[in-house]
Amino acid sequence: MVAHIAMREGQTQPLGIVTHSFGDWVVRAAIAKTPEHRVTRLVSLAPLMRFGFLPGVLFAVSGKFIPEVAIIMDSHRAAENLALDAKVKRLVIWSRFDESVRQVDLSHVDHVDVRHLWGTHLTLPLQPNTHRLVVDFLLGE
Repeated sequence: MVAHIAMREGQTQPLGIVTHSFGDWVVRAAIAKTPEHRVTRLVSLAPLMRFGFLPGVLFAVSGKFIPEVAIIMDSHRAAENLALDAKVKRLVIWSRFDESVRQVDLSHVDHVDVRHLWGTHLTLPLQPNTHRLVVDFLLGE
């Protein structure tokens, strides 16, 4: 991921990224490790920042055998890199009925627009109203 977002010769175009769930944690980590990145917009659909009901059940069954679940269950690790550098504008879209992640207060984080839509963790990325918000954000000023 780091290689894809890095500002390199021949790759200087601004980059917008849309993530869902654990993918948001991966992208936040990559941005944090890449000071000279091209990311100017990040859309986070139901981002992993705090675990919900289903990961709790999965952790109880699997323990630490699934690395992603171990990260999700550690509230400090799950919420790493919430504040990105100032050149990254961010849209966070939470679903109102999320069985997998819990919402986190982002009022202390700069450059973040937070929205709430009806749906579940898995339906949020499929909904036309989500698509409209994402397109407007990525293509807007």
